[in-house]
Amino acid sequence: MKELAIPRIVDRDEWERVRAELLVREKAHTHAGDEIAAARRRLPMTRMEPITVVGP
Repeated sequence: MKELAIPRIVDRDEWERVRAELLVREKAHTHAGDEIAAARRRLPMTRMEPITVVGP
């Protein structure tokens, strides 16, 4: 079985620096997801044939 990776132990200043770098990436990821969702909402629509739903 493979050993679990254990994060390095660092001082608070380094942790805050690395966390700030990660936060930039996380915000970019969220922004990209928001842009994709907005593009999905702007997709053109198409007419569909009427349907009948039967049952509960």
